[in-house]
Amino acid sequence: MAEGFAREFGKGLLEPYSAGLIAAGVNTRAVAVMKEAGIDISKQKSEEINRDLLRTMDIVITLCSNARKRVPIPLRR
Repeated sequence: MAEGFAREFGKGLLEPYSAGLIAAGVNTRAVAVMKEAGIDISKQKSEEINRDLLRTMDIVITLCSNARKRVPIPLRR
C-alpha cells in the first residue's frame, strides 16, 4: 500500500521500491482498499529485501519495529 501511495503521489518526484523480509504476495484486501482510493496496486509484486538495491537508496522507510531490526544495515554506499 505504501508503494502504491508513493507511486501515485510522488509521480516525477521519487522512485519507490517496496520489499519485505519475505516475499509474501500482495494481499487481496489491500488491493481492494487501494482500489477504493482510486489506486491500482494489483500489478505490484512482493519481493524480498535486496541488499544491493538498498545501498542505492537515499531514504529507507520501515513500517514496523521488527523490520527495522532485521533490515541489513549499515547501508553505506
